[in-house]
This record gives sequence, C-alpha cells and structure tokens, in this order.
Amino acid sequence: MAQRNNKKRRKAEKQMRSQRRLVSFYEAAEQLGVSYWTLWRGAEAGFFKTLYVGSRRMIPADVVSEIAEHGFGGRRRRPHQESAEPVEAR
Repeated sequence: MAQRNNKKRRKAEKQMRSQRRLVSFYEAAEQLGVSYWTLWRGAEAGFFKTLYVGSRRMIPADVVSEIAEHGFGGRRRRPHQESAEPVEAR
C-alpha cells in the first residue's frame, strides 16, 4: 500500500511541475518593458534562472514577477558625490 501512495504522490508532483507557467523571452521583455537582448544578457550572466523546453529557453513566470519587483542586477552606478569644498570663483 505504501508504494501505491508514493506513486500517486509522485504523479501529482509531476503534474504540478508540468502546469508551472513558463514565459518566452519575448513575452517577458514585453511584460517588463525591456528589450529581449537585455533579458538574454541577464540570463547569460546568471542573474536569474531559465529552463530549456526542447531547444527553447524559457523563464518561469514567478522569476519574471521577481524581476519586475526587484530587478535582476546589471550595472551598478556610483552615487554622485558633490565635492566637500566649494570651488571658489577667481
């Protein structure tokens, strides 16, 4: 009986994984308001997780929502520092 329950549980888990929504790079770029290539470079740099479905590279929908909320990294800019001493006019 224990084996039968394990088989049912594994089958249910597999179905849940297959129902997880995946988004193409084009769809994600449109949702986020960035270019396809920006997302591609971010994925190549390892800023977020992607999955392959056959030969297509897809982004899980939950990762897209995280990117929308937090961003995925990229270039960090130094804060603008005003000089401590004002320059005197000559």
